[in-house]
This record gives sequence, C-alpha cells and structure tokens, in this order.
Amino acid sequence: ASGTLSVYTGAAPVTGGDVGECDFTLARRQKKMHRLGITMLMLIPEQNLLCSLSYDGTIRVSDASSGSALLIVEHRRRKRYTGFAWNGFNQELFLVDELGYCYVWNIYMDKCLKEVRLTMVPTTSLTLLADQTFYVTAGETVQHWRISRELQFSVFSGHTDAVVSISALDAPSPEREDDARVFSASLDNTICCWDPYDMTKMFSLTETSSEISCMMFIATANLIASGNDDGSVRFWNPDAGSSVVFQRHDNTVSCLAMAGLKKSHYLLSGGFDGKLGIWDVTKRRSVKPTLEYIFRAHTSKDDPEILAVAFHDTGDDKTKCFMTAGNDRIIRVWNLSSYHEIASLEGHDDAVTAMQLDANFLFSGGEDGVVKIWNLANLSEPYCLSSFSAHKGCVRAMLLLPDVSRLATAAFDGRIRLWDYHHYDEATGIMGRCVTEFKHKDDFRCMTYRQSAQHIMVGTDQNNILLFPLVGGTDMLKAAGGGGATPHDRVFA
Repeated sequence: ASGTLSVYTGAAPVTGGDVGECDFTLARRQKKMHRLGITMLMLIPEQNLLCSLSYDGTIRVSDASSGSALLIVEHRRRKRYTGFAWNGFNQELFLVDELGYCYVWNIYMDKCLKEVRLTMVPTTSLTLLADQTFYVTAGETVQHWRISRELQFSVFSGHTDAVVSISALDAPSPEREDDARVFSASLDNTICCWDPYDMTKMFSLTETSSEISCMMFIATANLIASGNDDGSVRFWNPDAGSSVVFQRHDNTVSCLAMAGLKKSHYLLSGGFDGKLGIWDVTKRRSVKPTLEYIFRAHTSKDDPEILAVAFHDTGDDKTKCFMTAGNDRIIRVWNLSSYHEIASLEGHDDAVTAMQLDANFLFSGGEDGVVKIWNLANLSEPYCLSSFSAHKGCVRAMLLLPDVSRLATAAFDGRIRLWDYHHYDEATGIMGRCVTEFKHKDDFRCMTYRQSAQHIMVGTDQNNILLFPLVGGTDMLKAAGGGGATPHDRVFA
C-alpha cells in the first residue's frame, strides 16, 4: 500500500517437510517505487522486465534484476491504469484504464502506438491471447476483441508509367529541414523531386535518349545517377538541371549502389551484360564523374545478368568489398581495392534479385521469394546461416530499418513484410519471423525508408508512390467476430 516493492528468493523445499513447502528470503526492498499503493505486477522473463501499476496513475517498467526504471508512463488524463498484458510476438505493451481506453505501447521507443476507447464504463482487467485477440472486463460484461493490423497508407501519383526507383534524403540537421527530398524515377523517362512533408512535386528531369531503368541519389556529391536501357549512366545536377552521360555498359544498367574507399566515393553499376562499373563520384570542383574500372563480373553464357549489387564496409580499406548477384543464382564477393573475387555464395535455387547488409550479415532475396541470411565475418569462409520463404512472388526490394531493427522485404504480391531477423526458432533452426505486414493491390517495384518520419515509401507498377507509416494510427482494434463488428457484437455476460 505504500508503493514499496519487495523481492524474495525461494529456497528448495526442506527435506521431510510438507509437499510444496518452501522458504523465502528477502533479497531486495525498493521503497517508494510508486507514490501510492501498487495494484498489479507482471514479470516478462524473456526480456528480464518487471511492470507495475499503481494508484498514482503510472505504469513503471523496470529491470527485473536491478530494479532500475527503464520507462515510467503517467496517465495523461490523471486517471488510473487498471490492467496490462505483454504481446511478446510484436513486443508491445497493452494497457487499459478506468475510462475504458486501451493503449498500445512500444516500450523500447517510448511511444504510444495506438489509443482506442473500447467502452464507456471502466475496464478492470485485460487478458491477451496468442491468437491476437484479447478479453477485457468492463462493468458486468466481458468483451472479446481481435487485433487487426490492416495498416493505413497514402497514395501519391505524378508518373505516367511504372516507378522503378525511389530514394529518400533526410535533412542533415533540424536547422536544414528544407534540404529533405524524395526522388523517384519512372519508365515514363522522368525523375521527379518531391517535398517529403506533403509530397508535392517540386520539379522533374527528363531523359530523352533512352529508357530509365534505375536511379539513386548521391548525397556526398549532390548528384542523381540514373542507369538506362541502352547501357548508359547519366549523372544529373538537380540544382542546375544539367547532366552528363557515359556509355560504358553493353546492355541495360539494372542496379546501382554506393561504396567508399579511403577518402573517395564510388558508384557501382551492374548491368544485364554481366559487367560491373566502378565510378569515382568524389565531390571535386570542375571534375566530372569518371569511370575507374569496368569488368565482367558474371560470365555465364546463358544468363550473365546482374540484378543486385551491395557494398560491405568492413571498416578496413584492405578488406572492404562489394557483392554482385543475378540470374546465375551465385553471389560473388569482390575486393574493392583489387577487384579480385574473394568468395562466392551458392545456395539460391532461383535468380538473386535484392541484397542488404547489416554489419557482417548479408540478406539476399530471390525470384522465388526466398530470403537467405549469410555470415560474412570471415570472408575466406562465408556461410549461410538460415533461409526462409518471405513471399509467394519475387522479392523486388529489401531495406534495413536500423532504428527499429527490422528487415523490410517488398514483392510483386503487393506485400511489404517486416522481419525480426534476430529471432531464432530452436525447433526449426530458422532465423527471422514476420512481425508486420503491409498490403496493397498494386505490384511493388522499389522501396526506400525515410527514417526521420519512419515512413516506408514504395514505387509500384501502377505508376504510384505509396507511403506506409510504421507508427502512429497504424494498428486498428476491432471487436472479434468479423469485419464491421461493433464492440458489443461479442459480449459475454
């Protein structure tokens, strides 16, 4: 009643004692953990967390071992929380209060993801089930609710053909918010610049020589690079609208990536001709981008096409490398200094269409919808850690979301899935589990992430740009019993 928490340790039953008899010893007493009496405790053993509710209108999330507070949430209406439950699958804390509201909290981001009023009478308890439904007691009733994660999205149009590439540039500092931009490239042969705050089109650049096949923004040089169907690479100055074009590939330029070595910045270009081009795009006065080296990275006579390229920054200029992959199903690893092949990764049963890196872990997605996770800690002996079926169709794009520790995959099946790639299932030996899914009727073609706003942006074959917010009004709580149900459709007396 005083807000004090006492922690006891239990000893084994005394020999000859009654069954279930156990001695407890006081291990720690934490005075004034809350200002008023504690009404409920919940232990989350897999996270080593202890949650407590109090008459003082707060919930406290503490380290179960030390008792130090990790998060304290005060009721903004100065009312009392009456129940809570932990959703381990989505790592969310559900709360109910005496006003009949339900809240969904991400305790690691210290953010309330959703607030919904379930009933006009006080709720007194909350029970969360494994099937993504929960029960609340309210007055003399028990209500059964289901959680529907039909996430909201926004649609923006402006292109007249499929959007093949999209790139988001966040502001470098709060004082330079006007520098934030979004660039998109389309088969209509335009590159559009958008204001990310309201997605109004600011200007567009037009390619007149060939069809645009890929694009990326080079922040270090303030340039836009576009790969074209005729094998050319064009560098655009977005401020002046001028450009310079180089014809170096023999077929479509299919993918672009940035790399860094010493104090220089390089653009990597992969093409359907199996060649990999390395362009020096280091920002210098009055010096145009130059082609440092181009070589045939994939030599298959039938299918040499490169579909994906990625840079691995090892932190050591001697071991920095890049990966190329494509229709031959082999991921090849190349030293950035010598351009020599140092490893090859085999295991995909279909073309490799996308790659992303997180430290020493490489994620590769295939035409068959399979994602593989590779360990590159020892580049002389890389190996596959795990693989899982991510989509029914081709994985068109992959992104790492560093602020939420998720891998995002997008496919032609109109789905974006967010994966907890740290999760390991001991029973199956599979790493990774899907924690969130976004759906749309369009076919997804490309994807980028605007971290400052936590927005995933997608370009589609239907000429649209879709914006999916990760948090804030994305999860909808509905009464169990099907679409359109009201809270009282499933009430148990």
